[in-house]
Amino acid sequence: MAVGPNTALVLSFSGVLGIYLELLRPGRIVAGCAGVALLLWGSYQLWLYRPTVEGRLLMGLAAALFMTELLVNSRYAAGVAGTFTLFYGLKRLLPASHAFNLPFLASVCVVLGLMTTFACISAREARRSKRSDLS
Repeated sequence: MAVGPNTALVLSFSGVLGIYLELLRPGRIVAGCAGVALLLWGSYQLWLYRPTVEGRLLMGLAAALFMTELLVNSRYAAGVAGTFTLFYGLKRLLPASHAFNLPFLASVCVVLGLMTTFACISAREARRSKRSDLS
């Protein structure tokens, strides 16, 4: 059963949020399993619309920018750049005949970008404080 591109995007991002919940409260199992299932289903549904190489590369660049925010204190610059790159990558991901609704896409990217940026910063700070507690 094929769903529309906007619904597939919501499924994918809901899956990512479920995985984030599992990372915040490990051991609960349900959020992580549901997150993986939703992410896989949403990604498969997006794959049915034949994503472009350019969009996939831009989304990979967005993931690299979020990882940079996790590893380096960029003072939110990498997270903001990752959010904009995610938006542009998703905008270019599908052919014009199956394009996402732009206001919807912008709101979803802002929410996911903010959550990812703050999760990366929190994880970096927790790792730093753990190292200072051990010494």
